[in-house]
Amino acid sequence: MLAEQHQKSRIAIHDLIVETVIRLAEDQEIDRNRLHVEMSLDSLANLGFDSLAVFQLICEVEHSLGIEIDNESADSIRTLGDLVEICHRLCSPATS
Repeated sequence: MLAEQHQKSRIAIHDLIVETVIRLAEDQEIDRNRLHVEMSLDSLANLGFDSLAVFQLICEVEHSLGIEIDNESADSIRTLGDLVEICHRLCSPATS
């Protein structure tokens, strides 16, 4: 049951990030069909998703999830999948 809850949480976080990326991409007139979760931030930049849009993405995801991604973790984000993993870790209750 716990594994199923973790999977649902990961899917919800993934969906939130994808929706946010699509909205921001549309704002920058980027074709949403060219986006995928394992896309690197460099690839996003090549599509026209500038560093300000990446910063906005992280801020909006933090706000939506009620979390704060520390600078070290933010610096380690290389793909959208990395962002999903960091958010999932921050949203998951600590296990003892």
